[in-house]
Amino acid sequence: MAFVARMAQLAGFELESRHADWSGAAFTAESRSHVSVYRLPA
Repeated sequence: MAFVARMAQLAGFELESRHADWSGAAFTAESRSHVSVYRLPA
């Protein structure tokens, strides 16, 4: 996940939200997956 976050940052994106799954469950250290939403700043 750190690699994806770094690539997004280098491309100018900002993390908007991160969840454990598509239903929006909270992301925790025990999460086995993640859904991250990145946006370009306005």
